[in-house]
Amino acid sequence: MNWLSPQEHEQGLQRRHPNKRTEFIFSRALIKKQLGMTQHQASTSTLKLEKHFLVCTTLPDTAISLSHSHGLLAFCIYDPNRFHIGVDVELQKPRQNFADLSGVFHESECSDESDLFYLRWTAKEALAKALSLPLTQMLPLPVAEVLSKHGVSLSSGLFGNHRWSVAMPADSFNEIRIHSLTLPE
Repeated sequence: MNWLSPQEHEQGLQRRHPNKRTEFIFSRALIKKQLGMTQHQASTSTLKLEKHFLVCTTLPDTAISLSHSHGLLAFCIYDPNRFHIGVDVELQKPRQNFADLSGVFHESECSDESDLFYLRWTAKEALAKALSLPLTQMLPLPVAEVLSKHGVSLSSGLFGNHRWSVAMPADSFNEIRIHSLTLPE
């Protein structure tokens, strides 16, 4: 028996790149296992993208913030009636011209250092998800100003070569569980 619904199975097959297909399939199966579903329940439940988070068709008070990048999955499960969470993970790749790339950020956040670029990028993507804002609207805003204005807390770190950030309401930190999995190559 499969851990994906027929709709998810079809969506997975539509991913042309094998790594993207694997990330899609593993993320849905892992999330459903963390939700405590049996294989039968999982095969009749669909995780659908709604705004910046996934919702489960059979669990209306459940939302999932999901990110995956080059074989690493990270997600948070939460009650969207209480608050929203944003999670982002990115593989830190060596590049040139980080100053040009960081030009989309607020002028006080521009830098040519790769660590700072990925820290700011994942922070802004996590904040955009938590606040249900388009990423293009979040990019030019200073992170510190957004945190202060919206009462949001931000945690960031490194997991191997991946930078991660999680944005959540400042008073909900103890209620959050972050799940991650490194996929086999």
